[in-house]
Amino acid sequence: MQTHANTTEGRLLTENEACEYLRVRPRQLFNWRMSGLVPFIRIGRAIRFRVIDLDAAIDRMTINPIPPVATAGQTSNPTHGHDLV
Repeated sequence: MQTHANTTEGRLLTENEACEYLRVRPRQLFNWRMSGLVPFIRIGRAIRFRVIDLDAAIDRMTINPIPPVATAGQTSNPTHGHDLV
């Protein structure tokens, strides 16, 4: 059984790794951290970031998110269903 901490999403990244993952400069990550936009973990004096938290922060910053792809049996636009009056 694999624990959440061992998965990619649960892996802790250093500040440099988080900057590389997000493709931002350290100052931008610092500003996001200080504003509360990006959650972080403090271990002693070290700062760490979970991949899943970074992904969630990016989702919150997305202006026009792409709607999820409809799966089999679902329509992508519910207003075109058969129950329209």
